[in-house]
Amino acid sequence: IRLRGRELAGETSLPGEAQQVLDRSKILSDEWDQLSDNIDAMRDRVSQAEKWVDGYTGIEKWLSAKRRMLAAVGVASTDSAVASSQLGQIQMIKAELESERATWAKLNDVAQRLSPESSDSAVSFAVRDKPYIFKILSRIGSFHTKSGVL
Repeated sequence: IRLRGRELAGETSLPGEAQQVLDRSKILSDEWDQLSDNIDAMRDRVSQAEKWVDGYTGIEKWLSAKRRMLAAVGVASTDSAVASSQLGQIQMIKAELESERATWAKLNDVAQRLSPESSDSAVSFAVRDKPYIFKILSRIGSFHTKSGVL
């Protein structure tokens, strides 16, 4: 583009016209650079969004497995052997919750960064709405602690 602008400026018959062509060429070049920067920024956001979706999918699968594990534990038993087994299972789930805390925090940070940058209301809603998973997981851990099970 720049080269063609210079060629056109050299072909003009009036000196003012040559300057106009060069000025227009410069403006076009600047706009092209800005567009290129915008595209690079959009690619970065898309890459972050893809990573977030992958992370969210992983956490969602993991959470479903933990829900099934909690359902399998069942209601608290009065039998000491069963209660001891249930306590062990719940402690294991709690330890797994704690080990995933860094992953949740990282996923939440990415969601927070993506949310204000998104102009798509559906994407913005989806990103904004997902941190509830972390609240649910925290509640699961705190419920068992408060109930005296852990």
